[in-house]
This record gives sequence, structure tokens and C-alpha cells, in this order.
Amino acid sequence: MLAMSPPAADSYPPPPPPLRPPPPTGQSYNWKFVPLTNISPLPPPPNPKPLATTT
Repeated sequence: MLAMSPPAADSYPPPPPPLRPPPPTGQSYNWKFVPLTNISPLPPPPNPKPLATTT
């Protein structure tokens, strides 16, 4: 029955680290700006109808 019992808490992988910037490795601030730089140049999604203009 021991083999069928759920693994002990110690065998589980450690919990994910808290949401915080990575250690200062030169990109400590870069990871925050990466999402902004990725979505910034992207044009707005093509709207089938100009809702803003129609209303």
C-alpha cells in the first residue's frame, strides 16, 4: 500500500517562486519592458466594422 499512497510532500516539486523580478543579471529591468516592446509595434487588430465610428 505504501507504493500506492500519494507521494510525500517532500517529493513534490518546490512551489513556484513569488512573482518578483529576476536577480540583477543585466536584464533585471528588461523582462518588464519586454512585453511592452513586443505589443507596442503590433498594429491594432483589424475590426470588421468600425464600432467606434458607427456609434
